[in-house]
Amino acid sequence: MALAVLRHNQRLADMAGDNHVSESTVLRWRDELIGLLAAQAPRLGGALKKVAKQGGELVLIDGCLTETGLTIRPA
Repeated sequence: MALAVLRHNQRLADMAGDNHVSESTVLRWRDELIGLLAAQAPRLGGALKKVAKQGGELVLIDGCLTETGLTIRPA
């Protein structure tokens, strides 16, 4: 449920009602999941050093949790 909230931008109230739990429970689960994911993520300094050590020259950093609404149109 928490992944659906993050990945598909599902409303907390919709997820709660559809799964017979309270909105605050879904909110708590979402926040716990964010904490677990953040604990597994490398720190920026270490990640950049690793990329540089492997010869990387370009790093794309994206910490967005919501849809960007970006639309790519063919030329």
